[in-house]
Amino acid sequence: MSERLAGVRVLVVDDEPRVRELVAALLQSYGARVTSVGSAADALRVLPVERPDVLLTDLNMPEGDGFSLIRQVRALSKVKGGRTPAVLVTGQASFLDPAELLRAGFQFCLPKPLNARELVESVATLATQN
Repeated sequence: MSERLAGVRVLVVDDEPRVRELVAALLQSYGARVTSVGSAADALRVLPVERPDVLLTDLNMPEGDGFSLIRQVRALSKVKGGRTPAVLVTGQASFLDPAELLRAGFQFCLPKPLNARELVESVATLATQN
């Protein structure tokens, strides 16, 4: 087991339980401490308590998409997690404007299906910048 992400706290937000499980298992295999939730509302409840180093969120969720979530996160104070680095995960990555993603508050956008190496590298990069 690699320790590339040893101690890094990651909040995974995805409405698909199987995706959450797979992403959590992958990140944990690299040493990350993962909390996963199934909605933007749950993420907003957990974020100030867990204070993750990185937020990883799906774009399309039934009760609030990744863009609405990041707007709400960025409206929070630093103490409540408002500056948490964020990765958007979507099957529509090629259709999104990179400048729009940055303006919204995301540092990275990863396409689905996820590439394990890209995911780990993105999380590691953001965790070291945080």
